[in-house]
Amino acid sequence: MSGDADIIDIVLACKNVVGITNVEVFDAKYATPGGIGTLTATDPAVTKFVKPSISITGTAEVSNLDPSAAYRVSVSDLLFATGVVQFALRIEDGFFADSQINVLSDWVEVSDSGDWVLDGKHWTKAFELGKPNGTGASWRGDILEVVFDCEDARGSTMVEVIDAVASTPAITDMPLVVTGNAATEFSYFSKYDVNRDTVVSSADLAAAMFFFAKHNIDVDWAEFVAFEKSALESLSVSAERCDVNDDSVVDIQDCILISINIE
Repeated sequence: MSGDADIIDIVLACKNVVGITNVEVFDAKYATPGGIGTLTATDPAVTKFVKPSISITGTAEVSNLDPSAAYRVSVSDLLFATGVVQFALRIEDGFFADSQINVLSDWVEVSDSGDWVLDGKHWTKAFELGKPNGTGASWRGDILEVVFDCEDARGSTMVEVIDAVASTPAITDMPLVVTGNAATEFSYFSKYDVNRDTVVSSADLAAAMFFFAKHNIDVDWAEFVAFEKSALESLSVSAERCDVNDDSVVDIQDCILISINIE
């Protein structure tokens, strides 16, 4: 008599395990009335253990002249097709005035967690996002975009993911490892400081005069040219930046505005 059949079912609890391992059969024998024989072990079961994770990336440098800072929350190695991810974002007080939030891919907002809440020196907002129509055994990618209006921000801050867990129909509140937070530097420049050296000076006027009569239809309108500040440092300026009155041309009006704002 011969044949193939499953003879035992083993379920291992693998909490907090990361990496790849083999589950192997060895020292296998069988016994019959005629004696004892050896069983040949075939290929082992290879299992990869992953740690579901979450991270946030975003704009590294922001100034008051372009004050939007965009960030994306991503997840990796979520081993479910259908489930819920819960987390909160945290940012220091004084670094944003307003925010726009977009749920990405085929994720949906499960519940409205309300507005940002000031807790001491930080603003926090909780999120609960679901993936009701997912496919596949593992999911990774961007799930949320947040754009902050940071017009009055100064200095540097960190936008953080906190309290992140995932739940499925079979498992609840599985912790997600935070693998990255977003650091952003906020700078303030006068519009007339076209070389961005933090002071409006004759060097800014000289740059505007260099680009005099340039129009926004010119192919090099947005290209940067390096101007020497010292023997060790040069600063880059474009014609577009020298158009301080935003009329699509660098002309005498721009030069006048820069000159009357020289410190």
